[in-house]
Amino acid sequence: AAGAAQGATTTSVNPRGEVAQVRQLTVRFSEAVVPFGDLRQPDPMAVTCEGAVPPGHGRWANERAWLYDFDAPLQPGTRCTLKARAGWKPSSGALTGASEFSFGTGGPAVLNTQPYEGATIEEDQHFLLQLNGAATAQSVAANAWCEVEGIGDRVPLSMVTAPPRDAVLKAG
Repeated sequence: AAGAAQGATTTSVNPRGEVAQVRQLTVRFSEAVVPFGDLRQPDPMAVTCEGAVPPGHGRWANERAWLYDFDAPLQPGTRCTLKARAGWKPSSGALTGASEFSFGTGGPAVLNTQPYEGATIEEDQHFLLQLNGAATAQSVAANAWCEVEGIGDRVPLSMVTAPPRDAVLKAG
């Protein structure tokens, strides 16, 4: 009875913070917020994201859990917010506690490198990196570096572009 008097709260939202691969969002409530067995209720949350985002749709998994499925994984660098829809009310009467949550997919991650780790390299070595999304020269300069065994400092990277890049790719 005390729970019904206070209303339902959002007990968990996943993902939160920075998560590399996102295809589904999950929102769980402290108690049943839709009638048992009637899962065709409206979405309790609005999902808004920055940038190009694949379409998606919400659905109720049960009377306490709502899911939002993207048609494809979100790209690196995407930021999203889930916010309780104005006018949506749980069957228990009220939604209490936090009503807005956010997450991001972080920057691109390295999937493959050439030359591979442990290979012999030259002092002026070019590296080919396969990423899971686009990277900018500013992002690389701010967030990427090499580590050389025996040297304590980070070695900065720079992106090779235009004709020099094409020459490196043809040689590789």
